[in-house]
Amino acid sequence: MGGLGPSLRKQLSKSTIQETIAALSTGEGSTPLSASVKSISFSYVARNSQVAPRKFLGQIAPKIAYNNPQLPFVVQRIPDPRVKSLDPNSPHKGAEWIEGMPTASMTIAFHDRAEHTIPLRAMSYTKIWDALNAVAGEGAPGIEAPSA
Repeated sequence: MGGLGPSLRKQLSKSTIQETIAALSTGEGSTPLSASVKSISFSYVARNSQVAPRKFLGQIAPKIAYNNPQLPFVVQRIPDPRVKSLDPNSPHKGAEWIEGMPTASMTIAFHDRAEHTIPLRAMSYTKIWDALNAVAGEGAPGIEAPSA
C-alpha cells in the first residue's frame, strides 16, 4: 500500500476486505473509464512541487486502477531540477519549465483517436479527476456510450 495517500492508506489498513472494496468503489476515481482509453501517463516532480498531483496519485489513482484493471497507468516521477544538475541528455529535457520546475501533466492515449495531454498546473486533485473524467469517462465527447 506504499503508493496510497496517508488518509486512504490509514482507512484501508484498518478495514475489512469488504470495507476496502467499498472504499475503492466510491468517490472520485471509482467510475470506469471508456474502453477506448488505451493508457494514462502521469508525469510530476517527485519532491518540492505542488501537492495536488501527489494527492491525486495517493487518493484517486488507486481507485482508478482498481476500477479499470486492464488500463496501464504509468507514473513518471521527474527528479527535482533544483537538486539534480540539468543534464542536456535527460529524458525530461522537453518538459515545460515554470520558475525552475517542470510542470505536471497527464496524457491519455486512446485506441481510436489522438492522445490528449492535460497540464495539471494550478489544479486541485479533484479537478485533475474531473478533467480526466471529462476527456476519458463514459459519455465524454468523442466517446460512445456502451450499448446495453
